Amino acid sequence: MEKAKDIKLVILDVDGVMTDGRIVIDDNGLEQRNFDIKDGFGVVALQMTGVDVAIITSKKSGAVRHRAEELKIKHFHEGIKKKTEPYEVMLKEMNITDAQVAYVGDDLVDLSMMKRVGLPIAVADAVQEVKDAAEYVTQARGGYGAVREAAELILKAQGKWEKFCRRFKPTRRRDVAAPRSNREFIEACVKSGDAVRIKQEVDWENEAGAIVRRACELAAPAPFMEKIKDYPGFSYFGAPLSTYRRMAISMGMDPVLLPEIGREYVKRTNGEPVAPVLVDRKDAPARRTSSRAPTWTCASCRCRWCTTATAAATSAPGTRSSRSIRCAAT
Repeated sequence: MEKAKDIKLVILDVDGVMTDGRIVIDDNGLEQRNFDIKDGFGVVALQMTGVDVAIITSKKSGAVRHRAEELKIKHFHEGIKKKTEPYEVMLKEMNITDAQVAYVGDDLVDLSMMKRVGLPIAVADAVQEVKDAAEYVTQARGGYGAVREAAELILKAQGKWEKFCRRFKPTRRRDVAAPRSNREFIEACVKSGDAVRIKQEVDWENEAGAIVRRACELAAPAPFMEKIKDYPGFSYFGAPLSTYRRMAISMGMDPVLLPEIGREYVKRTNGEPVAPVLVDRKDAPARRTSSRAPTWTCASCRCRWCTTATAAATSAPGTRSSRSIRCAAT
């Protein structure tokens, strides 16, 4: 639409435009209104691309005021009987003309504004008189995406919509390579805040399992325990792949690519299991019943990043293993 190309200010009515027109009044006389999240995104899109947004409404409402603050709408006018008065002030303050303004309305009180602005827009369920005065009638009803539709109409006409959408289209990070070793993986996780170093000595039998479980429950950074009590030289990285973010880091992918991360992980791990390397270490720690499992072998997980240290193996609970299993990819 040609007239949409010059728009620098979009003015919105509230009831019947930003809402569906219904007002719920509770037993205490308090009013409640429903707002559409897609409409809110449309407002944000306009503001982020250099188009100002204003609200002019004849009523006063705490809910509307809160919504305007939430959307960071600077030009908010409530309790207005004659909508053209604040409109004239905004024209002077912004140094713009009628032709650079769009107005979205739904009822007779909006006609005075719609006859002034360059791009009058009516919502789908507006009264007929308002539709007749409009240059564009949305397919969406008021409170159900009409504002979003108007925003897209304007931004597409101005050639800004595609550029705006690119902000939200995830792309692979070409500059980040997958870690080549467990050490690099841990460092990358620590650097991104997805892992935390625990420098204090940790009791393998009574503390390690509880720490890992708690980290998983809270979706907290994965714990990298640098010192294991009674096992000098051993360290342990717990739950390294319990989040999509750490999975992404392990494969050199952007963490926002959630569907792709899952598909890529399945693709990489659906092959033959990695054969374990048996290491003769009499001083290796044994996995105890604190994990709610009597035994544990990292070979079964097929994952390159299953552990950073020599893992516990097939020993009975409460005993120490004479052999331990470590992932062959480490």
